[in-house]
Amino acid sequence: MEQNYGDTKIMRPLLDADVLLYEVGYSSQTRDAGFWVPRSWDWCQELFDKKVALICDEVRATEAPTLFLTNTPYISNLLNRKRKWEGEESIVEYIPNFRESLSTTGYKQGRKEEKPIHFKNLVAYMFSEYDVHVSENGLEADDALCIRQMSADPFGSTVICSRDKDLRQCSGWHYSWECGKQNAIGPVFVEQPGWIELQLKVNEKGKRLPPKLFGYGHKFFYAQLLMGDCVDTIKGAKGLGAVKAFAILEPLRTEEEMLEAVTKIYKDIYKEEAEKVFREQADLLWMIRKMKDGEPVRWRM
Repeated sequence: MEQNYGDTKIMRPLLDADVLLYEVGYSSQTRDAGFWVPRSWDWCQELFDKKVALICDEVRATEAPTLFLTNTPYISNLLNRKRKWEGEESIVEYIPNFRESLSTTGYKQGRKEEKPIHFKNLVAYMFSEYDVHVSENGLEADDALCIRQMSADPFGSTVICSRDKDLRQCSGWHYSWECGKQNAIGPVFVEQPGWIELQLKVNEKGKRLPPKLFGYGHKFFYAQLLMGDCVDTIKGAKGLGAVKAFAILEPLRTEEEMLEAVTKIYKDIYKEEAEKVFREQADLLWMIRKMKDGEPVRWRM
């Protein structure tokens, strides 16, 4: 359900800096004879600042943005050096994302390791010029974004700004900025259980593109449980794509109906392994909303 965005009194943008880091980084280099050639650092810095300012303008921000970064060994080392320089004695040990130990297929193993040339420059610049949040307890930026939005007081006073589809599970305001041929989306207010739609498009030559399922809220989470996510190496329910997932879930109105339908499909496909496979997929796909005793609260049946 969409609400009147004009009724929002306080709007603090919560920016997915993981996406910005790579988007601006790769926009700041060009290909020449098969090699990456960087633009000047001043050009890259200006592009980053303009991008952040544009996003804040698009969501009509009344507060300064907070940028969320996923921790890495490099970022962890940078933070510890910063603590040492500021006179702190404590060193925080790097903790890998908790999903890595849960996945039997290798969480995000299909992703390229290559980073933009200005990667380290951009990370250092963010820390020097912006309010940056890095979760050092095994969470990803996506998890931290959801936790911050769900705990906002008053709820509805923040807006998650990202192009990452996974974050659309989370309740509250969402905005996706324009990038290339992809239009901006929102701001959209998400109430549970959410909604999905099947997008059937053609390219500029009139050729039909593969069907795509778009959605928000928990309903989109259940769709992901059926479809999986090849980008993050999450298999979902084998053999189910956007069209079948939409046909199964669209008529359903409650989470109880969605859970029943999805678990039945897992049982039909995975037999005695169904519960184990379902649990793994749910843990990999579910964005963390809160912590308890220092541990992430995972999805519960």
